Amino acid sequence: MHIPYLETHRQNAQALYRQRLSWLQLPAVAMPAMLDLERRLRAHVFVLSRCVEPDAVESEAPESDVPGQPADLFVHLAARLSALESPLRREAAQRACELLAAPGPRAEAAWYALMLFPHEDARDAIAATFEAVPETRGLLLEICDAHDMDLPRRWLEAPELADQPRALQAALLTHGARRYAVGPEVYQRFCEVPADDTDPIRALVLYGGLWGALVRADREAIRAVHSALVRYNQGEIRARLLRLLALSGASSAPALLRDYLDEAPDVALPLLALHGGRAAVEVILDALDDPRCAEFAARAWAQVTGQPLSSRPRLALVGSGASVNGVGEMPESAPARAWWKLNAPRLREGDRWYEGEPLTPALLIQRMSTRTGYGSADQADLLSLLLRRPVAMALAGCHGVRCSLLQGFDQASGRGQHHA
Repeated sequence: MHIPYLETHRQNAQALYRQRLSWLQLPAVAMPAMLDLERRLRAHVFVLSRCVEPDAVESEAPESDVPGQPADLFVHLAARLSALESPLRREAAQRACELLAAPGPRAEAAWYALMLFPHEDARDAIAATFEAVPETRGLLLEICDAHDMDLPRRWLEAPELADQPRALQAALLTHGARRYAVGPEVYQRFCEVPADDTDPIRALVLYGGLWGALVRADREAIRAVHSALVRYNQGEIRARLLRLLALSGASSAPALLRDYLDEAPDVALPLLALHGGRAAVEVILDALDDPRCAEFAARAWAQVTGQPLSSRPRLALVGSGASVNGVGEMPESAPARAWWKLNAPRLREGDRWYEGEPLTPALLIQRMSTRTGYGSADQADLLSLLLRRPVAMALAGCHGVRCSLLQGFDQASGRGQHHA
């Protein structure tokens, strides 16, 4: 089939793929802009898909026929995953799954093609590759979410799960936490804190078990997180465990995060904002006057209250050796204290704030429907805990699908109104 400007469609699709990748690295992107980008990307891929030759399926395509550049490879696979002929779609899915085995930009391009252009014809290739190629299993788990595809139950049952490498155990537990079909019994045995195991991957398995238990409102999960913090009191796993307490709104979290400020203010303050309770806000407020963490405190303050702060010149002590952020500015804490004095009485014991409003499922659904970016991961996890149910959402997948899922959560939460 002859289609005018075919190469222009190809180049535009490649450019939109690269632009989408860059946007996903930003903390926040307006949802209408992302939806428009994906609409245009799909339109170009649709045109290209009508030019794929079906007779290319009759024999194995040589590796040289697969483009080497990531953006070109993404478009090549996306067009075939969207083709009219089922054999073409199946062959493209198989080729994309094979490419996942070698980490790098080409594997990333294949992963995004499968994420953004799901089709039932791809499911057999995904399932077969998951069984046959262990190196691809971690990457295929989120693709399963994009395809709304449950793994065979045995992968999340105790005997099979216990036999897997620990890194895959952790990934399977985290994946299972997003799936409705996985019950709390899967997670109970993985919430036990090892007495003397120092393997950091074992700690990630524990984290996956604790997260799945929290999503399913296990009453013992918070206690288990505290026990884990006694065992893992430093490094990345400590930050992950503190994140679980912050997400859950645990009353113990603000004090623990205050203690963590000296070690990692860039981690502790965003977690305090994620908690959003009265005690957490007061820790953030005090940190605004601490030169070591004022920058992070100002960001946390804006996230939890919705009130950005102006800055004032910072006066550094002569010979202090302290680095001055930017051009030597500190956030103005006085307006923050005045705002808090006025608004704190509105916050009842146990209430949490997010961007200046009470933290509710309705608020999170509205925010996730109007913007995307890497901040969506925190919002999705908060939503899971507030709804006390898995939120099976592929955050790097199609945003139109995300908005449809959010509309369903919106209606299920009793609001009956979707915020666009």
